[in-house]
Amino acid sequence: MKFRTEIKAKKADFELLPGEKILLVGSCFAENIGKKLMDYGFRSSINPMGIIFNPVSLAKIINNSLSEAFQINNDHIIERESLYFSLDFHSKLYANDPQKLFFEITNKLSNLREAVTGAKTIFITFGTAYIYRYQPTNNIVANCQKIPQSFFTKALLRADEIVESWNYTIKSIKEINPNCNIVFTVSPVRHIKDGFHENQLSKSTLLLAVNKLVEENDCCSYFPAYELLLDDLRDYRFYSEDLIHPNDQAVEYIREHFWETFLSEKTIQLVGKYEKIKRRLEHRPLQRGTQHLTFLKETKKMLLVLNEQFPVENLIEEADYKLKKYEQRAH
Repeated sequence: MKFRTEIKAKKADFELLPGEKILLVGSCFAENIGKKLMDYGFRSSINPMGIIFNPVSLAKIINNSLSEAFQINNDHIIERESLYFSLDFHSKLYANDPQKLFFEITNKLSNLREAVTGAKTIFITFGTAYIYRYQPTNNIVANCQKIPQSFFTKALLRADEIVESWNYTIKSIKEINPNCNIVFTVSPVRHIKDGFHENQLSKSTLLLAVNKLVEENDCCSYFPAYELLLDDLRDYRFYSEDLIHPNDQAVEYIREHFWETFLSEKTIQLVGKYEKIKRRLEHRPLQRGTQHLTFLKETKKMLLVLNEQFPVENLIEEADYKLKKYEQRAH
């Protein structure tokens, strides 16, 4: 007897290989999967510009990073509590004067450009189809920066608006990085502040748009993060206390599905070895005698062997640091 419908993993047309650069951008769910990839040794860049929920603002930011000259709208610079923010970017980008904010934004855009250029795979997560227009300019903004809602007009994007903006963005990405794979996901995090029915309209719009983008672009595919939580797990016990975000158990379940979709059996085995050696390196002994020194040296040897197939330079550096520190204490 079955009590839930299970979504079976479908192997992607490509594999994530050890050492390849991966970029994840979009909603906070991109951060959940990105952190899992980093925890298991993949070279991941996660939201260099911060979390961005609506797809049009995300496309605009990526286009900006790939342009010949970065564009910053001075009319979207606002002051709040003696700090300056931009309505076009995440609130983590701020400064105590506009010139410093300009430098901060251009620096992050440069980082994003580098990440887009070097990524073998780009994961893009859409969070909501609702957008806010800043009334003084009538432009869509990425973040309202806690200024009064009376300054904004809220609207629901149409699927064709998202498709149009992202077809242009995909073309721009492929011009600078022709061999990269692009994977779209829709965040399972519910935006119930918009309303329950409104959230369904939003997610449906995103799903329609992504489906069209995948149909029209050979380099694009879809990962069913939304369906895994909403249709497969389908229970509040897989949510955090806010009943909005997936909990650790749900994220881990989606991670396992992600592994089955994008990793070969060989890479999964290498990731397992990475995890075990990483735990060895994190081990804290009760006594720091010769036995622990031998343990560290054996761990480094294991890392050197693994490094031939799975890049672990960061762990090798950590092992060297611990060995050096241990030897200094011994003398």
